[in-house]
Amino acid sequence: MDNQLVRITVQMLNPTGGRMLFVVEPGTDLEGLYLTNDFLTTIGVNPHLLRFKVNGTPAGGDFMLMPEDHIQVEAQSVQPVEETDNELVVLARMNCEDWGEFRVHAGASLEDFLFSITFISVTTIHPAALAIKVNGLSVEMCYRLADGDRITVAGASMLKGAISGRDLIAKLRVMVGLRPEPSPGGGSHGKWKTSDGKTVVIPRRSSDIPNGTVKSILRMAGVDMGLKEFYSCRPRPLTR
Repeated sequence: MDNQLVRITVQMLNPTGGRMLFVVEPGTDLEGLYLTNDFLTTIGVNPHLLRFKVNGTPAGGDFMLMPEDHIQVEAQSVQPVEETDNELVVLARMNCEDWGEFRVHAGASLEDFLFSITFISVTTIHPAALAIKVNGLSVEMCYRLADGDRITVAGASMLKGAISGRDLIAKLRVMVGLRPEPSPGGGSHGKWKTSDGKTVVIPRRSSDIPNGTVKSILRMAGVDMGLKEFYSCRPRPLTR
């Protein structure tokens, strides 16, 4: 429902100065916005090369977005790739699917390829959520691609979310003693308490919860884990 969504205005300061409107779930932080496929394909710039201001103030990825926030985005200057007419052809496949051909400019790094609009539009997965190997070996993002390189991608976590609300609550019940708090009138979000008194707000929804929202919930619950670790771990009570 529209009244449960947060509308965010994004202005790209360079090179276009254009304004765009994005709609996100309540509880989404700045990183939860800029790691979405919609943002990546619209902006067309590696988010690691961007500076963000929210309502005129510099902000980090954990900044919690509020309705009608205005975000200014500025691309940092980057070292240009040496110009060349040559193209490379690399092969990539996702989770043991068939190989696909991708064309990149000579001198492109693995990061250039993974954050290219061509790759992102095909995978719809943010590169930070991928386990990547080139020719069977783990390499750094700065690795320079060569003609015929084979890039395998596995263990992908989809941007739409990797855990349902029911599974999230079940894990947190075990890990932090999560218990429901009375919430008269219902609403789109429910309030919960941890065993040590922390208040946690969790959206009531049957679909998967966005990754940015999950990160915010873990912070509220005092769970010091990355998303990959949390999604894959076997829940057990945390030691305080």
